[in-house]
Amino acid sequence: MKINNISKIGIVLAVLILLSVNVLAFGVGSKYWQENPLIISPGETKDIFVTLQNMAGETDLLATGKITTGSEIAWITDADKTYLVPTGGEIIQVNIRVSVPIDAQLGDLKELIISFTTQGTGDGPLSIGSAVEREIPISIQEKPKEVIVEEAGMPAWVIYLILVIIALIIIIVIIVKNKKK
Repeated sequence: MKINNISKIGIVLAVLILLSVNVLAFGVGSKYWQENPLIISPGETKDIFVTLQNMAGETDLLATGKITTGSEIAWITDADKTYLVPTGGEIIQVNIRVSVPIDAQLGDLKELIISFTTQGTGDGPLSIGSAVEREIPISIQEKPKEVIVEEAGMPAWVIYLILVIIALIIIIVIIVKNKKK
């Protein structure tokens, strides 16, 4: 089997790419997933967050966040959308506001996808960046009705009235005893 020059160049490039890639353990976390969606009512606004973490590697990362799906109902509220994610596992919080229109249909499921791209991490001529994204499912549901629970017992004004009557009876008894002496 004869290897031509184009194949040799392809093999060399593949080896160079494999040797230049640093270990990257960058991820995006959220407390919402398919089985645990963000529950929100029509006309409601909620502030949520996702977290960024860089568990391995030798250099800190700069990650730029962007809402790629669902930008009509959600946006990143942080002034700067680029986050320094240090190596070693420190958690960086990215704040998001979700606002559902008043005419949203109950039972609808919306999809919010936030994407983070990093700048290249290589020191050589070939620098490779990465992108990670997190999907946050949003379930439009009716706001639960507030249940008002009345306290058991007498109202406060009845207790005050009873205390005043008892105080008056004590005062009258003391005055009557002093007159008899």
